[in-house]
Amino acid sequence: MDRLGEALRIAEELLLDTELRRLKASEILLKASGLARLVGRDDLSSFLSLEREGYRGDGSDREWIQRAGRNTDDGKFFNAPLSKIEATLDAAEAALKTLQGGGTTQASTRRSPLESTTRRSPAT
Repeated sequence: MDRLGEALRIAEELLLDTELRRLKASEILLKASGLARLVGRDDLSSFLSLEREGYRGDGSDREWIQRAGRNTDDGKFFNAPLSKIEATLDAAEAALKTLQGGGTTQASTRRSPLESTTRRSPAT
């Protein structure tokens, strides 16, 4: 199969994976990274790398922070990699499920790993 045919096949798989929720977001991200490399889209490869590894916040990634909707109203942004956000969501869902059953879990008492990077202490 030629490069274009392979890219179309992967793109179709990605659409189905997304629509049918067959893969986690982090898995879709990895597959999309491969597709971006395959078709020579260095700009998208850079963006997807930031989503996989987290944003540095040194100013070089400002455009992607804006485009990805990771900025907040107070000028901060969510710099955590998608896998960390996904893990936080999974832990919160597990804690909620446990609490609905009347039990407790360590996940329900742990501080979110995103909290330190996304929250600003209140002004005094």
